[in-house]
Amino acid sequence: MEKESLPKCKSTFCKIWNHYLNPFGNWNEPTPYPSKRVKNAEDSWMPSWLWWAQRNPLHNLTHYWLGITPLTEDGSWKTPEEDGWIKEKKDDSNFSFWKKDGKIPRPYFRYDGDWTFYFGWTSRGNLGAALRKNHGENS
Repeated sequence: MEKESLPKCKSTFCKIWNHYLNPFGNWNEPTPYPSKRVKNAEDSWMPSWLWWAQRNPLHNLTHYWLGITPLTEDGSWKTPEEDGWIKEKKDDSNFSFWKKDGKIPRPYFRYDGDWTFYFGWTSRGNLGAALRKNHGENS
């Protein structure tokens, strides 16, 4: 499957609103990929543009202000590992953490059972949290 190119802002407003300095914008994906737009329209009662705007209104805050996601000039994704962060995990535990010389370690905890719960700095480097009921997957 061919990788889709990053959607780009066309209007000046979009470029300003989604700049990484605005905690409410989305520097990496200011508009949804066409495949996400179709899937989300099928799975939600909301129009896809509204779903995209509300799904993570604090994208830049969780990735660049509080998170450790490396910032790129063009908004392309770069992993924390490419920026020198190391993810450490003990055996099969649900706990791991990111570490980098001179920086405070960033923890991550995940539990999967009847419910999925996670909190901490995810594999993309953003600060995230979720609580979801599993529908037959792990229960």
